[in-house]
Amino acid sequence: MNGKVGLIVLIFLTIIHGAENTEVIGSLQPIEAVIGGDVILPCHLEPPSDVKELTVEWKLNKSFVHVYRHRGYSPDIQDKRFENRTSLFHEEMTKGNISLKLSSVQPSDEGRYTCLVTKWRDKKGLVNLTVVLKVTEGNGTQERDVEKMSAGKIAGIVVAVAVVVVLLLVGAVVWAVKRRQSAQQAERSGVAVDSHEMENLAPQATDAGFRPQA
Repeated sequence: MNGKVGLIVLIFLTIIHGAENTEVIGSLQPIEAVIGGDVILPCHLEPPSDVKELTVEWKLNKSFVHVYRHRGYSPDIQDKRFENRTSLFHEEMTKGNISLKLSSVQPSDEGRYTCLVTKWRDKKGLVNLTVVLKVTEGNGTQERDVEKMSAGKIAGIVVAVAVVVVLLLVGAVVWAVKRRQSAQQAERSGVAVDSHEMENLAPQATDAGFRPQA
């Protein structure tokens, strides 16, 4: 009898010790997702433990992203932004895998996620999600985040400045040409006035007795 009691106590202590050593592991590296695509946010228990009968919670800040309880998805307290876009890998939950699949990624999905099993509420896994843009160029597809787009913005500014400089140069040339034409026109007008005055002086000279000799 004492042997059976001792065995029960040993099993109980083993369970308690295992629970204390359980860790919830997220991702040390940021996870990238493309807008409109799907992404898996990794999270698992170490050592592996069957969590299919337990409650699993995923949160983004204080918002509930996905709640699993009673062996199924529980949408009651889920944030409406994630409705019909999240799921767990139920087949893998017996191995302690509580990774989350997030579908139709949106820019607002970016941020720090926490995953936990309520049995060990003080143990949480962290996953940082970065949302990137998908840019199609020719036959290839490239993924760029918002920071990488800064190079394109700088190039656009350089082009705009170059256009402004060219327009200023063209305007300066046009102004110089017009000024030169105005000066030439004014000079021609001055010559015409002098000729007209000379013509007016000729009759006056004749009247004063300065007639040409025959």
